[in-house]
Amino acid sequence: MRRFLALAVVAAVSAAGVPSTARSAVPETSRLVGTAFNTNLQPLPNATVQIRDLQTGAIVGSTISGDRGEFTFIDLAPGSYIIEIVNAAGAVQGMTTPFSIGTAPLVSMSVVSVSQGLVESGGHAGFSLFGLGHVTSLAVLGAAGAAGVAAVVATRPNASPSR
Repeated sequence: MRRFLALAVVAAVSAAGVPSTARSAVPETSRLVGTAFNTNLQPLPNATVQIRDLQTGAIVGSTISGDRGEFTFIDLAPGSYIIEIVNAAGAVQGMTTPFSIGTAPLVSMSVVSVSQGLVESGGHAGFSLFGLGHVTSLAVLGAAGAAGVAAVVATRPNASPSR
């Protein structure tokens, strides 16, 4: 009987150390909360805020900011994104720098809308990458350039003559 009891205790302790498939250790999606601001860094209520996947260029979500400029996006898969504030015509008025979402359950970001005159004055100059618009095209190119530099630095051999 003692042997059976000892074996049962060992089995119970061992089973407690095995992770259960019923509970997930790493969330598969994240929730992003943020605040939209104007150029005076005052909350920007009722602004159209959208989030764009930098890998595909697709808009993966859009919402209207609340009375205090707050907005939320839920169920975001890991990846690289930018947040944009757009006007009624869909022209980008402000955007974040590119950022990555990993496995964190909650991410917080802020976005500032530039003055409308600055965006509209350059509206007919410049270029557009895949029809994304001038500001978004520059952000995509900047993110691609940064990724290229990181890849070169990560793969170059060690330049130290002592090794």
